[in-house]
Amino acid sequence: MKRRDIILLSVVVVCVFVLLIVIFAGGIFGYFLLEDIGKKPQEVVINVSAPNEVGVGEVFDIVIVISNFGDESVLLQDVDIPVKYFDYVGFMRSEPAFVDSVDAWLLDENTYSYYIEVPAGGELVLSLSFMAENAGKLDGTFDVCIDSVSNCFPQLLYIIITE
Repeated sequence: MKRRDIILLSVVVVCVFVLLIVIFAGGIFGYFLLEDIGKKPQEVVINVSAPNEVGVGEVFDIVIVISNFGDESVLLQDVDIPVKYFDYVGFMRSEPAFVDSVDAWLLDENTYSYYIEVPAGGELVLSLSFMAENAGKLDGTFDVCIDSVSNCFPQLLYIIITE
C-alpha cells in the first residue's frame, strides 16, 4: 500500500469511529431525555394569580396553586423564572422555601428547585414574593416543572409596574 492510501484509510477509520461514538452518545442522551416525554401528568392543574398592576416599591405575591387530581403523588421539581423579570422586580422570598437555586444563564432563566411532593388528590400552594423596582411591563412565561425538568408547564404572566 502506498503511504497516501494508508493515510486515507486511517482517516476513514477515525471518521467511522467518531461517528459510532456520536451515535452511541446520542442514543444514551436521547433515551434519558425522551424517557419522560409524554408523561406530563394530565391530572395536574396549575393556577397562577398575581395582581394586574403594582407601583414601584410595592411588595406583591405571585401565587401558584398546583392541584393533583391523579391517583399518584407528583413532585414539584422546579420553577423557572426568566432573567428579564429581574429587570423590573427583586425576588424576596418563597413560601414554602426552595431547596436550591441556579442562575441558568445559558437558558436565560433562574431555576428554583423545590422537590415537594403533591399527594394524590391534594394541592400545593406556592407563594413567590417580589418587590417592584422599576416601572414597565412584567410579561412573558415562566415554567412550573412537575416530576422532571422536561415536564414543564408554561405559565403566562402580565403585570404593569407603575411609577
